[in-house]
Amino acid sequence: MGAVYTDFTDEYYNYGTQITVEASANSGYKFVKWNDGKKYNPYKFSILEDKYLLAIFMAEEEEADTTQVQPSDTTATFTWPFIVGGFTYTLTIYLDAACTIPFCTLTFNQYGQLTGITFGTRVPRRSAMANQEEGFSTTINGLSAGTEYFYKMETKDEEGKLLNTDEGGFSTQNSGVITNTEKVDMSVHGGKFIKDNQLYIFRGDKIYNTLGGRVK
Repeated sequence: MGAVYTDFTDEYYNYGTQITVEASANSGYKFVKWNDGKKYNPYKFSILEDKYLLAIFMAEEEEADTTQVQPSDTTATFTWPFIVGGFTYTLTIYLDAACTIPFCTLTFNQYGQLTGITFGTRVPRRSAMANQEEGFSTTINGLSAGTEYFYKMETKDEEGKLLNTDEGGFSTQNSGVITNTEKVDMSVHGGKFIKDNQLYIFRGDKIYNTLGGRVK
């Protein structure tokens, strides 16, 4: 997809030598960034230690590396790209646009495998689960239908340096929730009813799930 050029071709360099490298994309491709997260091109720096650089290119019609989310009623499936040099990927889902009230935080290793999960203080531990699939994808359960959420995905290298951040929001759907009680197959008792093994609660003219999330 491209090549890297530099005026220096020596095997050894004096400490502090100024180096310039430049990425040149082939036709149909474009330079995105270096593996250390820098986007300068040409890239000038001082040699202070051994340094490995990889230029990252992508096809011109491709979108930049971003996290994608596909929500349903009570779940959301996240997929995210491989980031060169990425050692940990941390996905946090928030209940507010300011990203101050976390619903849950999931940590993945460089292979996209789930290594840890924590929950916000307002959410019972059993209300969210992660099902790690093959590759860089995970499904979050226990979300409230018809609710707006926000997320942040942070990628860090082995030393904990931030390489990439994706932020966004999504809303869960209402398609699987009963909005007309006449369609409920089971009897309604004490302002509660069950559909698809899920318990819902009536409060006035509104319907909530057992976590307190409004679904109608």
